[in-house]
Amino acid sequence: MEDEFRFVLAPAYSLFVGAAVKKQSGEKIRFVVEDIDDEALKDSLRRAFKNHLDYLHESGGRAEKSAGRLEVSFVAGNRRKIRRYILKKHGEPWKLRVV
Repeated sequence: MEDEFRFVLAPAYSLFVGAAVKKQSGEKIRFVVEDIDDEALKDSLRRAFKNHLDYLHESGGRAEKSAGRLEVSFVAGNRRKIRRYILKKHGEPWKLRVV
């Protein structure tokens, strides 16, 4: 069931905006963000995740309709942590130079 809800940010986008998926469990997700006070970014990530889940529900996939279980949270992190989460999600084929 976990894979049917999987939400992925493109590595280039993650590095550009300073955010990455830290952990996801179904309809609950936690992002690590470089600027924890950036409300515009957090709203954008919330909307993207909600739209992703709405699409899954409407497309008739195996995902069952949620009963308001959507949960999005954020933790502060630095560029190094964000790169680490990107590598964890996308593997080692491309190496990121930590500056």
